[in-house]
Amino acid sequence: MSSDHFLGRRGAAVCLLVGPLVLAAANGLWGITTNRNDGADWVDRVQDSPALAELAENLVTVGIVMTVLALSWVTQHVALHGSPKARFFGSLAVIGHMIGLVFGGMSYAVRQLASQQDLTAVGALVERIYDGPEFTLGLLNPPLIVVGYLGLAVVAARSGVLPTWRAVGLGLTIAFPVGIISGATIVSIIAFAGLASAMAPFGLALLREGDPSPVDSRRPVTASG
Repeated sequence: MSSDHFLGRRGAAVCLLVGPLVLAAANGLWGITTNRNDGADWVDRVQDSPALAELAENLVTVGIVMTVLALSWVTQHVALHGSPKARFFGSLAVIGHMIGLVFGGMSYAVRQLASQQDLTAVGALVERIYDGPEFTLGLLNPPLIVVGYLGLAVVAARSGVLPTWRAVGLGLTIAFPVGIISGATIVSIIAFAGLASAMAPFGLALLREGDPSPVDSRRPVTASG
């Protein structure tokens, strides 16, 4: 199973098992934080629960980094034992996640300024985000996630690297942007639960079996889940 990945067997296994779960927990916690005080604006909602907001931001950062590393492993595995097209789609999904990391940093900056009661600076930063190139960059996040994960799921299923049910789980990740845009936290959690169902069996197989080599390069030995 892609034994030459730079993470190594144990590092890859941890990211495959934990990354999607951390993201699911982070989005759930963030939903709890921002859904409080429905009559208030976003900054006031976050400031109402600063400890939860800080924990959610940290979990989002850790979750994105671990998920990107896990995604790089899955992409390499599908590319080596399935189709090289996986590299293209996996790269799109990685870029989409990294854009989310950029906006996580902006969220942190807004919250820090608000905690200092510097409302003028908060307003200027928010205006800068929505009027500047950052907002245009943010618009690329949903299509990159959707095309990247959907394409990778199709390639993995058609090449036999993933069984159908796990490919469907991988494809469910395309619901993540829908959850973010609509504010429906449960949709994002379902998306990452699907991602976990696709990645976790790989992680378990790496821990249990070491690095098993495919019996046939066209039909690799994969964890059945």
